[in-house]
Parts: sequence; C-alpha cells; structure tokens
Amino acid sequence: MIKINKITSGRFGNRVLQVLNGLQIAKKLSLPLYCVSWPAMSVFNELENLKFRESNINIKKDYQLSISDIKKNNFWEHLKNLSKEKNLVIPGVGRNLMIHNVFLDLLDSDPSKLLTLKDEFKTCLDDSKFNVGIHIRGDDVASKSPRESTAHLTDYYKRAIKATVNNFDNLKFYICTDDINWKVFKNVRNYLTEEKLSWSLGEATLSPVDNWSRNVSHISDFSLLTECDMLISSSSTYCICAAVLGKSKKVIHSKKWIDRNIPGD
Repeated sequence: MIKINKITSGRFGNRVLQVLNGLQIAKKLSLPLYCVSWPAMSVFNELENLKFRESNINIKKDYQLSISDIKKNNFWEHLKNLSKEKNLVIPGVGRNLMIHNVFLDLLDSDPSKLLTLKDEFKTCLDDSKFNVGIHIRGDDVASKSPRESTAHLTDYYKRAIKATVNNFDNLKFYICTDDINWKVFKNVRNYLTEEKLSWSLGEATLSPVDNWSRNVSHISDFSLLTECDMLISSSSTYCICAAVLGKSKKVIHSKKWIDRNIPGD
C-alpha cells in the first residue's frame, strides 16, 4: 500500500501536492492509499476514506520513498517491485520531501479527476463572464529580502492584467491573498479600480482569519480559484494546486521567476 505517515509542515498547497503524489502512485500501481488526518481532508471527496485504521494497515515494513527513487530510469517498474515487499511511504519532512520537485514525474492521471471538492465547498461563478483569479502571495514572503526571490511584485500583476484585458472580453477579476496588509495586494486592488475593471475579493480575503492556510477557513478562496477561466498566478503552491484542480483553465505566470527557479530544481 501507499502511506502518508506524516503530512508536510508546509502550508495548504504543499499538503495538497503531497496527497496528489500519493494518489498518482496509488492509482498507477493499483494500490490503496492511507493518510494521516489533516484539517482539509474534510473538504475533498476522495480523502475521507484514506485515514489510517489499524484494521486496514498491512504488516509489511515501510519504505520511505526519496526523490532519487522517482528520478531512476523506469521508476514505475522500480516502485512496483518495491511495493511487493514494502509499504511505500510518501515523506512529509526531511531532505527527500516529495512535493513539487517530483510532481510532473508522477503525473500519470489528470489531477482534477483524482481530487475534487465536495459540493458544499464548491464555488459557482457567472458563466457569462470570463473569470480571472488573481492570487497574491504575501505573508511568509512579504518580509523576506530580497522579496523578488519569492514574491511576484506589482509590475508583474499590472502587466498580466493588461495582457488579459487585451486578449479577452467580458472580464471579472477576483483577488485572493493571505495578506491584506501586503503592499502588492493594495497596489493591485487600486490598479483594478483605476482602470475601471470589474473585480471582487475572495470571501476569505474579505474576511481574513488567523492560521489562514493550515485549517479550512480559506477554502472559499481556493474553491473560487479552481473555478476561474484564467489564473494570474503567484509563486505559491496554493495557486498551482488551484490551477490543476477544478475547471480547465489558462494560467499566467512570471517568466522571470520560472527562468530563475527551473535550473535549480
């Protein structure tokens, strides 16, 4: 079987990616996946039955998968052979934390079919509009220096908004952020107003709460982003997960940020 013995201490997006990696491996190898409990399990259809139960954990020894296992040639055959003797564990901590760095390697099935929000958490947007979600990552990157290393700054968002306006009609923008005090959020909000564009704040952005990405209080913003026609993305795995789940969509990202990060990953 496939197991997640410890959910990553990272925030919501990293946790979703860890679970998606487990789901990809489990589906490919036709094995069950079991996962320790974490708050957002309750919002996804597929996760309720993945919780550990002593009666359904087999007696095989655990083998903690590493990035090197996934980077092997013919790694699916390698994992299949390992699984005959061991439970395969998706690590949540340490040097071999398997999250975004192996996500594309493991991409064998459409993520939006593997993980779906329950109906009570889904957001319905006006289909007559071209709905554009703007995610602005502040909080854990807003105080870091140099900020450009992880945060997308105001100029990026302005250029992305302009490109969207120039290429699509009947637009409605939605801003979602974990940090309403971050100057980039304020700048983008003011820019949309100055340009007389139609925009709203995500429900969780409008009524922020503490512990924003470790419980489920933010899920209305995540759900909104999953149902947009386009995302203007941040450097956050929160937005990346919203991009691959829910509705099929277009994504704008910072080429500068991607060019800087891909060579090292």
